[in-house]
Amino acid sequence: MSKFRLLLATPFLLVGIGLLIGVGVKVSEDLELIERAQYVSGVVVAAPDNGVPVVELRDDAGRPVRVAGEISTSPSPYEVGESIGVYFDPATGESLIDSFVERWFVILLLGGFGFVATAIGAGSALAVLRTRRRQHHTGFARSDGVSMTRNSAANDVVRRM
Repeated sequence: MSKFRLLLATPFLLVGIGLLIGVGVKVSEDLELIERAQYVSGVVVAAPDNGVPVVELRDDAGRPVRVAGEISTSPSPYEVGESIGVYFDPATGESLIDSFVERWFVILLLGGFGFVATAIGAGSALAVLRTRRRQHHTGFARSDGVSMTRNSAANDVVRRM
């Protein structure tokens, strides 16, 4: 039974850790972009039904550049003509719209699921290990019919069942 519980705990633990690693990668990439990018003001030129904003901004040469958000929401939190800040790297064309949804939604979603899955997996695995440890210290029935217990002098007492 404990092997089965441990097998059930393993996928939760692996998925949870994987999601938390993904959160770390996303945060690292966003911080790296923010450090090297320019903070420019853009104007929302499209907020279609799918909720992904399209923002137009000007690069260093004054040319118009359009960037799209990463998160789709319905209804769109943006209105056409709204001014919004954008982190934009002209060398690579990477951008990040400076809004709570664009910057934190993926991180909070993956982080939340990752935390819950890791907690379930780790909690289940620890419960199995504690049960095994408790059985080892207090005695247990073996499959060959021998029952082992500890007496007050901490000597093993073996009885045939």
